[in-house]
Amino acid sequence: MIAALTPERFAARQAFPLDPFQLEAIGHLAAGRDVLVAAPTGAGKTVVGEYACAAGPEAGGRTFYTTPIKALSNQKYRDLLAVHGEGRVGLLTGDRSLDGDAPVVVMTTEVLRNMLYADGDVLDGLAYVVLDEVHYLADRERGAVWEEVILHLPDHVRLVALSATVSNAERFGAWLARVRGDCALVLEEHRPVPLRHHYFVNGRIHDTFRTSRSGSAAQREAASRAEAGVPNPDVLMLEQRARRRTVDRRGRSHRGGPRLRWPSRTEVAEELSRRGWLPGIVFVFSRAGCDDAVAELRRAGVALTDDGERDRIAELVDDRLWELPPEDLEVLGVSAWRRSLLDGVAAHHAGLVPLFKEVVEAAFQAGLLKLVFATETLALGINMPARTVVIERLEKYDGEGHRLITPGQYTQLTGRAGRRGIDTIGHAVVLHQRDVEFRTTAGLVGARSYPLHSSFAPSYNMVVNLLARHDVAGAESVLRRSFAQFELDAETARDEDRLAELAGEDAPAVRCGAGDWAGYADLRRRLTETERAAGRARGGRRATDRAVIDGLRAELRAHACHACPDRAAHVREQRRVDRVASETARLTAEVARRGGSLVTAFHQHMDVLRVRGHLGGDDRPTPSGRLLAGVHGATDLVATEALVGGLLDGLAPPELAGLVALLVHEPRRDDVPAPEHLPTPALDRAAERLLALAADVRATESAHGVSPLRELDPGLVATAHVWARGGSLEEAVGETGMTGGDFVRGVKQCIDLLGQLRDVAAGERRSALGTAARQLQRGIVDA
Repeated sequence: MIAALTPERFAARQAFPLDPFQLEAIGHLAAGRDVLVAAPTGAGKTVVGEYACAAGPEAGGRTFYTTPIKALSNQKYRDLLAVHGEGRVGLLTGDRSLDGDAPVVVMTTEVLRNMLYADGDVLDGLAYVVLDEVHYLADRERGAVWEEVILHLPDHVRLVALSATVSNAERFGAWLARVRGDCALVLEEHRPVPLRHHYFVNGRIHDTFRTSRSGSAAQREAASRAEAGVPNPDVLMLEQRARRRTVDRRGRSHRGGPRLRWPSRTEVAEELSRRGWLPGIVFVFSRAGCDDAVAELRRAGVALTDDGERDRIAELVDDRLWELPPEDLEVLGVSAWRRSLLDGVAAHHAGLVPLFKEVVEAAFQAGLLKLVFATETLALGINMPARTVVIERLEKYDGEGHRLITPGQYTQLTGRAGRRGIDTIGHAVVLHQRDVEFRTTAGLVGARSYPLHSSFAPSYNMVVNLLARHDVAGAESVLRRSFAQFELDAETARDEDRLAELAGEDAPAVRCGAGDWAGYADLRRRLTETERAAGRARGGRRATDRAVIDGLRAELRAHACHACPDRAAHVREQRRVDRVASETARLTAEVARRGGSLVTAFHQHMDVLRVRGHLGGDDRPTPSGRLLAGVHGATDLVATEALVGGLLDGLAPPELAGLVALLVHEPRRDDVPAPEHLPTPALDRAAERLLALAADVRATESAHGVSPLRELDPGLVATAHVWARGGSLEEAVGETGMTGGDFVRGVKQCIDLLGQLRDVAAGERRSALGTAARQLQRGIVDA
């Protein structure tokens, strides 16, 4: 479709001149093309999405604007509402529904995916879809949703994909062009506000790279980029001196030189304030760390606001929280939180209730907060730019162990530094890393490779939705169009090219006039493998291996080929033959493995669904399979079978809420163990049956090669039950140690799943599920 709104008319409405890349992208949309925009954080790529929000309704159509998280959807809804006015912008996030029929609707990506599978008339008149933060498709848990949307979006709808800077944007754009048709790629590498990188150690902030001390900020930034491979020699020398060992007169070794000292949080706050580098965001990869940092500054008496700013913060807090019961606010620790806020310091993480996070965001955007300690979730696109970003640790826990963050993650975090129109330069400060050498830090900071990779994988919900619309061959065809398969195909093509090269290097078997060279070469391989095994072995095993080694060496010396005068040349040739054979075998196996990996996983999921009665003999969804098509999430199969099997029947609404909590709760490592007995006998019996069902599903999955469902955890059951029956926040949270943010998020997940089950259920089941959801939606959960 050709948009009625020209780029020139749209640009004239803006309060600032549009950048060339913004005009280019808008021009492609106006010409009826899809567009992928990859640009640094803060460069203004969302303006392209805002054009779609204006152009769709002006041409008589609608625009859907999707984001990866509800907080970002809420923020974008407020931004667009301020531009377009009441009734012109809607919001759909699973637990909130406002003006869903409006010309512009903001939603989470999952909501749009569900709409596409539902095939309803809600897509009628849809002109544009904006996928903000589309690089989120790399997320291991939820990334597949973005690919499902792209694969199922009607051809007449124009797609606006907005991504952070990724180093393989051309490949991703090529995939979009393959599956969507005409898709333009717009790359922007320039940051509107130059960024300088620093390293804070021993009370001093150093430049990370060797940069010019003279010239303008832009010139210094250019020098920094040009010399990004040259770590600051002053810091390298400091680190080298700290590592140097000396020997005293008694022969004892000890470290010499200065000790490298990690700056305290108070020191960081005071140094940033002294330099005029506030407001700042300090990224700390744990909730407890964020809260500890705020408490540390409060104990040290750090206050970064003046009287006028304190008054405005107090007014903002009181205006946002006045409707909540005082007793609930007390449970949430509002007094200490408010005091820190007045001093210009706050935490921002998932453990805070959404309302508290919204206050922090609003105060920061108004310039009232000076320092926020945040987890990495803040880097997901929420509008909180700062003059300075500080990274406390470069390693973070990924669920299995502590890993160095990637260059892409570093770029995403530091993208918040430098406020357009306010700052002439932004600052990224890495604190001294005790376990990471400075050269490694500089290599991470200076890296320019952060590719986007697919995390697409079949789920039960995806399988039944595909088979409701296609036969098995058609469903396989959809899978083969995914970005995951596109990447696999590219890797396979590269490996096949290498296999062709190796075929050209293929040489005939080595021959030796003195005897059987193949047998001699096999003896050498066995000896090498046994020596390696002996090096890893202990005790009696090592002695046994040593005897085998001595025997093989004797056999080798006795072999006729050992005395061959050309033996060294034969060995060199054999090594080349072995290398070619080994690499050929490895690449051949890789090509075979990739060829049908997605389709194989799809059929494994189909096998589970057949065995459990959700697919019929014709591989079409049965009645229970059609219910499963409307239930999403990690426990979709168990939740559907619980509904169909009557496990939810006969329970009071609070008991229903508690039982559904068993399906959504994922415990944290530091959670307090759940109580041994559940609140009511009926809920206790229902939970036992649900746990048995989940175990049965896991057994089926293991038998068919599907990664088994996680163990269900009862940690939220009693809490959801108390809240649904009208208990206070203190009663609900009790001795669980649960944070306000975890409580609200867990209850909202219950509401969401109850709503999904309600929508696919009928009669009394539907009514009971709806009542349970409504009874949870109150107080701080509904704030």
